[in-house]
Amino acid sequence: MQLRIVFVEVFITVSSINALNRPDFESSWLPIRSQVKDSSAIRVTHGLGEIPLIVDVQVKSIDDPNNGFLFPAVGGQPRDDDSKDKYGGVLYVYNDREVTVTVPCRSNNSPSGSALYLDDDEYYTGFSIQTSHDVLIRVRAWKASSLPEPNFQKTDIFVEARSANVDEVYIEETHGLNEYPKYILVRAKHLDSSSAGNVSDGLGASVVSYADQAHKGNGYFIYGYNDNDVRIWIASDSNGYILDGADGYGLDESVLTAYIEIYAWSDFPKANEFTTHLGPDILDEQFEIPIERLHPDDFVRAFVESMSGINEGYRFLGSGALAIASTITDPGCSYGGLVYGYGHEKIRFWRPTDNGGLICIGQGFGDGNASDKQANGIVVITRWPTWNTIICTSFE
Repeated sequence: MQLRIVFVEVFITVSSINALNRPDFESSWLPIRSQVKDSSAIRVTHGLGEIPLIVDVQVKSIDDPNNGFLFPAVGGQPRDDDSKDKYGGVLYVYNDREVTVTVPCRSNNSPSGSALYLDDDEYYTGFSIQTSHDVLIRVRAWKASSLPEPNFQKTDIFVEARSANVDEVYIEETHGLNEYPKYILVRAKHLDSSSAGNVSDGLGASVVSYADQAHKGNGYFIYGYNDNDVRIWIASDSNGYILDGADGYGLDESVLTAYIEIYAWSDFPKANEFTTHLGPDILDEQFEIPIERLHPDDFVRAFVESMSGINEGYRFLGSGALAIASTITDPGCSYGGLVYGYGHEKIRFWRPTDNGGLICIGQGFGDGNASDKQANGIVVITRWPTWNTIICTSFE
């Protein structure tokens, strides 16, 4: 009896099954704890020899009621510690060597921040309440060569926080795809000597916004996009930064100047896309929806699309960072944004109450241009499986 061995090569393109390549780097799950100086920051060496094009930092809750759910970290400080108002969220920056991840840590005022903070009360409403100092984080990174070529990119837009030149704090750039990009990335490559070479990703809302308040400033930048344009808002208040991690977080960086980089794809693998509506005017509003076959290795992003106002039709990135302002800190919009987490084949949401805005662009950004506050929005959830999740399974 002869044993016959046959080798068969099968070639399947990533785009044909709407999946991303595996990350070029993926860390293990690492513990991090807020409000403890020695454990409030982690440097994760990725070893890619270049700046990754996409970085995804997942934050895993290890406490109920969201045990096992994943929340996306953010590329800027949601707010500082100069208030007793609660805040939460994990911050990251990256370069050609490593990804630095940090959580809230008291600098000079109140220890009111936590790695994960979720609310369902006066200022936010959503699936549940949770405050957790201990979480796990995982870093994933993709090189440009592992992704499709962007259909639009611009990498030399100079910006400067606090600038009197409006063109350096408010940008409108045409991507010209004539459709919503299948994926878009807006990030800042830092120029200040203390942070030169580091990169931070943009946020989708004024998490908390200050408009020229003493000893308080904004520490992130905002972007939104539609089927033709990208809008970018840089902190224009007198104490603002493009990135600030030195007041209330464990990152000793305060960045005033940067080049903004925009990458937009129409030829990105098509995402599994789901939509819902959130807001006080939405009937049968749902803060949890099922997503069949959702896996922790999937690449997930949720955006909120404005339904009215000056930014109607623009989409803004959600995050895992929630912060409140119990007093008016910005006449345009004091706090807001979409907060989401996913796991166990479900995605959960949190949104501001009438005090804040689901769409929130404070006057402390962009010299007040296109400042906006909208309570209702269309939530667009995009999900890409990676090759890690494809095991004898087909995806539509």
